[in-house]
Amino acid sequence: THNKDNIEKVAFFMEECKRMNIQVLGPDINESNLLFTVNKKGAIRFGLGGVKSVGVNPSMAIIEERKANGIYKSIFDLTSRVNLKSINKRVLEPLVMSGAFDSIPNTHRHQYFFPENNEREPNTIEKALRYGANKQESVNSNQASLFGGNSDAPSLAEPMLPKCDPWIRLDELKKEREVVGMYISGHPLDDFKFEIKHFTKGNISAVKVALEAKKDSEFVIAGIVTLTEDRMTKTTNKPWLKVVIEDYDNVLEIKLFNKDFESFGNRFKPNNFLLIKGRITQRWGSETENEFKISSVEHLGDVRDKMMKQFFLQLSSLQITLPLIDGIENIARNNPGNCNFKLLLNHPQDNMMVELLSKKYRININRQVLDEFETLGLEKYRINEMPLMNFSDEPPIKIMVEETEEVLEEISLLD
Repeated sequence: THNKDNIEKVAFFMEECKRMNIQVLGPDINESNLLFTVNKKGAIRFGLGGVKSVGVNPSMAIIEERKANGIYKSIFDLTSRVNLKSINKRVLEPLVMSGAFDSIPNTHRHQYFFPENNEREPNTIEKALRYGANKQESVNSNQASLFGGNSDAPSLAEPMLPKCDPWIRLDELKKEREVVGMYISGHPLDDFKFEIKHFTKGNISAVKVALEAKKDSEFVIAGIVTLTEDRMTKTTNKPWLKVVIEDYDNVLEIKLFNKDFESFGNRFKPNNFLLIKGRITQRWGSETENEFKISSVEHLGDVRDKMMKQFFLQLSSLQITLPLIDGIENIARNNPGNCNFKLLLNHPQDNMMVELLSKKYRININRQVLDEFETLGLEKYRINEMPLMNFSDEPPIKIMVEETEEVLEEISLLD
């Protein structure tokens, strides 16, 4: 709360919370207060006042009505209860975009903006404001009437939420960031955590440190393209490209000239997810500036198939049972791919290890497959490089498969 007006500091503390396994949740009309609070489950909850264009008065009107008369069951319930002098379309739109209505069951954010760009039919937010105005007018007129008879206001049926497809995840996150200043419910790179973990070397922050220190270093970074600008050189009138790349923690500006522009320019499109290999070198024509010189660019979606050659799954001989072997084989059978599948079988007591290549199966490794192995109690693995497997003070003795036939005779997936 103390740093609420400094987005960079808030983002820093959010990352620290993730490191400490403290959950940080976005704004919520049924739980948020004005500023940051801690909910009953010990998670940090964003305040409604932190959403762009919402402000103190609308936030307090929503919060005080909720405290007085209970949680909101829908956006129509909210507009029928909160004074409409405090809330309007400019308040409700950023609240929806921030995820503040996500706790309403069986709804998604796109429904509130649907239909879009339709001059004849209002969208859900506009319908909700009209419904709320009619409901409040009906209640007020009934209370004011001397001859109303029945004290209950006439019943007005809530409009139905439209049926439409949810926003794609990237669009949803971009809108969320637009109104809160950062990603809260996720990050565009989350779908590529596996690739980032196994195929990167450093990140944008490390690149910037190396640039500042003018340190000759090689990096392989992952990021999303957030900005591209086509430019022309002043002297030769040749095209070049200004690019901004963003990862979880930082942003990096890259300039592509001449051969780099020709080789890599078409890869840098807004919202592309890329794996970029490069080196810190002295900028051409400058004695004082360094640059991140690109040597290769791959789409993150293609990286796994192109770069994953071998998958090592580590297990102890003490773990081996027929159900375990059947489980491993079922996973390999149901996930065919192009990656070599190897078991690293160790016997801790004798300090020996066997490397076993499956001739029967090549495997496709993804998050689901790793989760399935983890369910079997197999959490140790390595991509491409054999892990160091020290089980005692002495390095393990690597032995040939032929010497351990009695241990391996039941492992049918190695046929």
